[in-house]
Amino acid sequence: MIQERTMQDLWAVVEELRQRVEELENGGPPAPVPPDYIASAKSNRKTFHRRGCRFTGRFVNLAGGFQEFESRDTAVAAGLTPCKSCGA
Repeated sequence: MIQERTMQDLWAVVEELRQRVEELENGGPPAPVPPDYIASAKSNRKTFHRRGCRFTGRFVNLAGGFQEFESRDTAVAAGLTPCKSCGA
């Protein structure tokens, strides 16, 4: 026999899931937008790139292989120079 407290917990989970399904059916919350600028975290080069630059493939798939920057100004303030290829 399920105790009453356990039943209350189960109904709380069911209600939370119902609200989440309803939220998703209505479009859900907006997906987070990834930062536009990235730089290698393990390289000695001081260059940053736009997301999708052909040179980011070398480090973007490595765990902890890159730093993200919200804006061009924050990357420059960190002492990095823009990539000449992607025009960051």
